[in-house]
Amino acid sequence: MSESRRSKRVAELIRGELVQCLASTVEDPTLQQVAITDVALSPDLKVAKVYFNAEGLDLKDVTKRLDAAQGFFRRVIARGLNLRSVPELRFLQDEQVGSTVRLMELFKEINHAAT
Repeated sequence: MSESRRSKRVAELIRGELVQCLASTVEDPTLQQVAITDVALSPDLKVAKVYFNAEGLDLKDVTKRLDAAQGFFRRVIARGLNLRSVPELRFLQDEQVGSTVRLMELFKEINHAAT
C-alpha cells in the first residue's frame, strides 16, 4: 500500500515539474500549448506514462516532439526532484479528455433540445 502511495506522490511531482517546464522553460511554441493531464508510474518507478492533451494540434507531431525532448525533460526532473533515478518517459495522448469534451457537447445538445 505504501508503495502505491509513494508511486502516486512521485507521479504528481513529476507532473508538476513537466507542467512548469512546458510553461516556462521550453522554447518550442507547439510544446508550450501541450497540457500534461496525468502521470502514471510503473510499480518499480522506472517508467512514467505521461498523458497529455494537445487541443487543435497534430498529435503525431506533438508526440514526436515530446519524445525527442525526453532527455531534456528527464534532466529537468532530475534537477527539480531528488530521485535516485529518473524514469523513462512515455508520452501518450489522453483519450479521456476527448471523451469528456464529447460528453459535455452531448449534454448541451440534450439540454438545448429539452428547452
